[in-house]
Amino acid sequence: MNSLEDLVKPGSQPKRLNNSENFTFTEGPVWDNDSNLYFSDCPTHTTKVLRQSGQFETFRSQTRSGNGMALTHGGELLVCEGVGNKISAVDIQSKSVRTVVNEYNSLPLNAPNDLVLDRFGGIYFTDPVFTHAGSKPQQDAEAVYYVSHENEISRLWSGAYKPNGIVLRPDAESLLVADSFSNIIWCIELSAPGNSRNVYEWGHLEIPNKAYVYDMNGKEIFFPEYPDATLADGMALDTIGNLYVTTQLGIQVLDVKGNLIGILEFPEQPANCAFGGQDMQTLFVTAQTSIYSIDMSTKGLKLPLD
Repeated sequence: MNSLEDLVKPGSQPKRLNNSENFTFTEGPVWDNDSNLYFSDCPTHTTKVLRQSGQFETFRSQTRSGNGMALTHGGELLVCEGVGNKISAVDIQSKSVRTVVNEYNSLPLNAPNDLVLDRFGGIYFTDPVFTHAGSKPQQDAEAVYYVSHENEISRLWSGAYKPNGIVLRPDAESLLVADSFSNIIWCIELSAPGNSRNVYEWGHLEIPNKAYVYDMNGKEIFFPEYPDATLADGMALDTIGNLYVTTQLGIQVLDVKGNLIGILEFPEQPANCAFGGQDMQTLFVTAQTSIYSIDMSTKGLKLPLD
């Protein structure tokens, strides 16, 4: 498969799923085994869920700007809470909440943004600085971290301007990291869980004429000081190894070697995406006020990895 026509089911177009619901800034989609789609509505500090019935519900309130999320094999929903400077874990059944991590070297984290789990129960996450976090950042870098199953945190890498979306490739031997303020997708090769042995530029995204993003109040924010900014955000992988990157221009799709295949366009600027559906052939997209879906010919990588 080497074209968008090969990847998207013939005749399929983005479908807006929340026709009677209004959201503010959607993020962090996660599909579970019971056919529920969880996602964040960042400015309202809530986690929402789209049930199999098609109904939207509020799953949790007071998430402190919940953003990227992931499900564990143990039935917890991990949530990056930017304003809370932490990653929390919510039990899906009881809705009890615990803090997974909130500091590094005894200082508060910046604003955890996105995360992915490995096979050992460890968590890789990005920790950029964003103004909505409120307080002055106390970390000396915008970095990628690893939290082991034993809850020990280590800094993995800090070479991006604004590390954002993060995925673990199927072989679990490398991570791909998006940099919002450049056009680079970085590859972090792993020698062991939480240890990097090499970092390199894996792929390059198409750059918009003028980089801007909508803040959580719907206002355009421009970044003239970063001419290569793509506003790359959340990402997803299919089973072939293609990477789907949400950007200002749409979802940019890169092949297994990091070459750009094409761009999937949406009515609103996408911020994150995840595969789901019974056959894992539906791409769910969070985009500003909406949730979209598009039917794919390729299958998404099922998470968390077994």
